Amino acid sequence: MVVITIAATLLKFNNSHSAVNVATKLVVICKDRFDIDLQAIASGGGSDTANAARAVQNVLGIEQNDCTMHIVSLLLLYSIGMRENYKTEKTVDKMGKEMKIRYIVTPGGAFPFGSKIIKALRDIANYFGSSLQLRDDLETIKNGAMLPLQNIKSPGETRVSSHTTLLQTAMMNHFALTLYVMQTKDNTFMKLWDNCKQELKWKV
Repeated sequence: MVVITIAATLLKFNNSHSAVNVATKLVVICKDRFDIDLQAIASGGGSDTANAARAVQNVLGIEQNDCTMHIVSLLLLYSIGMRENYKTEKTVDKMGKEMKIRYIVTPGGAFPFGSKIIKALRDIANYFGSSLQLRDDLETIKNGAMLPLQNIKSPGETRVSSHTTLLQTAMMNHFALTLYVMQTKDNTFMKLWDNCKQELKWKV
């Protein structure tokens, strides 16, 4: 089997993203770029279980295997330190009391303090998301400094893309946050900022 990777998503697609339109466009791209009849040779496809991706696979008439994409997602999560696999076992102490011991089975990967910085950034996102006044205060600073008005987004923890979105939007807000910390007197924010203000973490 020859595996061919095609970065079709790099092509801007302004039409309706219906399953039929997307599937048709993929077929056209494969034909134009590689002279491959995608509909004739594709036997299976994987997605992150998104309904839109499944619908495209239905139109192409190929077998769906969402586990493949899930495995890729898990590999990324573990390798960048966003996840660790724990196991909890029951034991009995010297006094005869039953207790639980939790230990790591599969450790996270090489991304230093990845899960800690993600949690710290998520806490900051939740801080500004908790109050319209706080969001307005930060937006005022952004307007005054002519910075992007993009808010820090924290979509959740289920997928790698969620962490990517959080990191990207946090980086966009880094300078605004450094200005905010000089103006606010809120101890709650100061404590949150202490957890992720180190320059090394932002470099990572």
